[in-house]
Amino acid sequence: MRQLFCAILLLISSAVMLSANEEKDLATVRVGIIATDSSDNLRSQWSEFLDEFAKQTGYAVEPFFAPDYAGIVEAMRFDQIEIAYLGNAAAILAVDRAGGEVFVQRVNPGYNIGYHTLMIVHRDSDLHTLDDVIENAGRLNAALGDANSTSGYLVPDFYIFQRRGIVPQQAFRNVTHSSHDAMLLAVANKQADFATISSFQPARTMARDPEAVSSLRTVWRSPLIPSSPMVWRTNLPEVTKNKIRGFFIGFGVVGDADKRSREQAILSRTSGGMEVWRASDNHQLIPIRQLELAKQRTQIQQRDGLSAADRDRQLAAIDAQIKELDTLVSLLEKGL
Repeated sequence: MRQLFCAILLLISSAVMLSANEEKDLATVRVGIIATDSSDNLRSQWSEFLDEFAKQTGYAVEPFFAPDYAGIVEAMRFDQIEIAYLGNAAAILAVDRAGGEVFVQRVNPGYNIGYHTLMIVHRDSDLHTLDDVIENAGRLNAALGDANSTSGYLVPDFYIFQRRGIVPQQAFRNVTHSSHDAMLLAVANKQADFATISSFQPARTMARDPEAVSSLRTVWRSPLIPSSPMVWRTNLPEVTKNKIRGFFIGFGVVGDADKRSREQAILSRTSGGMEVWRASDNHQLIPIRQLELAKQRTQIQQRDGLSAADRDRQLAAIDAQIKELDTLVSLLEKGL
């Protein structure tokens, strides 16, 4: 009986210790930032905000910059970062492959929760419309975003190229993939005939190179894209999640007038400028998931070497996923 009692006490003690370990707060929070710009420029855009993050939470905050979107996702997958600022397409990868979860979304100036893809050309270009770009594709050098970029690649691929049956690598004289800042400068310096960039990018570049921005024209603008989210690892301790969430949602909102004003000024200088962060979840990724599935459907239809049976099977699987998302959207719209 005594041995049984001791065994029970040991099990209870182990469970309490395990629970305590699970809830133990972190000392360091590593923050991944998407590669929309050079590392030095990104560091200057985020330094004030991250300094405040460290000061107000007590965490040692370490920024992490990767040369591409995949690098951020892989870092999260292997627990090398705790949170990451990502575009929606890359956030889908983080959720599906790296145990990520959306917890807040940026709110842009004017309390706008979306942005656009812009197709830009040099102001001296003879290209004035999207049709001009398509009709002259064979002689043009194109600058498109990283394949995991929402605004730089996924959105223009869906709204422009897929709808016209265009494969950019086949249609244009040359195609390069780069960061939004590099693409903007390529057009400004006439190294590329056009580029697809985030509508945030001109403001980011204006601060240090207004001449480059003033040399551009926009020939096409996409429908609204949901603003970029911040994603955390789902395996973080709840105490850490609560502290991180509280900081983001309260920054620029909570406190006296002087504190709010100071924090709002910092946000206006962070990543092209924003108003606040608002609570969000993985549902904000649904529109981008729909674009991804539409892209996959088109690729299957155009793929050589597939038997009719394989093509039908793969298309049916895609259609089932699209139907599931449509049903989810309908339920969310009804508040269910």
